[in-house]
Amino acid sequence: MLVAGAAQAQEKQDTKPKKERAERLGLTEEQKTKLKSIHEARKAEMESLKKSDLTPEQQKEKRKEIAKKYHDQIQGVYTPEQKDKMKKMMAERKAKGKKDFHRGGKKNAQIPDLTEDQKAKMKTLREEFQAKAKAIREDKSLTDEQRKEKFRALQKENREKMQNILTKEQQEKMKAGRKEHKVRTKR
Repeated sequence: MLVAGAAQAQEKQDTKPKKERAERLGLTEEQKTKLKSIHEARKAEMESLKKSDLTPEQQKEKRKEIAKKYHDQIQGVYTPEQKDKMKKMMAERKAKGKKDFHRGGKKNAQIPDLTEDQKAKMKTLREEFQAKAKAIREDKSLTDEQRKEKFRALQKENREKMQNILTKEQQEKMKAGRKEHKVRTKR
């Protein structure tokens, strides 16, 4: 959602889990085709929303409306048994702790033994990053390529600032935690 490149990377990452989910739910070819067309229509509508002249708040409300509309359509494709399976799969995933780290997972969970001072600095850093990222997203004067470039520069700056807060040992543990996370999410 931040930039087109991030959306494309997410789309590539989502392919394997979508196939696994389709297999576990026992989707028919007809259901797969319907779901694909629903996802494509949703994506197109979201893309056109990004290019609209709506305020950020209006866009947020419109995104919620679009999400609900397509969620309802997707639910209409599933059988009651598949809906039950989906609920069980979601409960299993939650129980295994595979929450998205950046969307509701524990903050600083990958960084062990932070002091209170480090926690405060990391919180400030995270809040600054989020504010700057939002400003980049909302800057309609930027092209997608400029937006990507600015966001990459912001990420690099954020990593450098984070390295100044952490000790060498914490940096190594964080790197190891990221590698482990990548291995788990590739399954």
